[in-house]
Amino acid sequence: MLNDEALYWTFLRDGRVPLTNNAAERALRSYVIWRKLSFASQSLRGDQFRPMILSVIETAKRLNLNTSHLLRELCTAGLQGQPITTRLPLPDPRACQLTHA
Repeated sequence: MLNDEALYWTFLRDGRVPLTNNAAERALRSYVIWRKLSFASQSLRGDQFRPMILSVIETAKRLNLNTSHLLRELCTAGLQGQPITTRLPLPDPRACQLTHA
């Protein structure tokens, strides 16, 4: 963790990085409820995969990225044994408007 300490303070240097993850938590709320109602998955790997894939999908949607194209790019690199080097763009802070539910 100490090696990554500088990353923890990115929100102070870059106004596009929010101070909290409240928007992400709200975005995933419906998925969390769905997981609880469906009694989770039937495997440890499924329980590990679901939050990662849902996070990528929801982030892509919020950044107006083509979700299927992004997933295809990530899966292709992974299946070919290549490192995942895809970086999602940070939105312009002037264009970001948080909505409160």
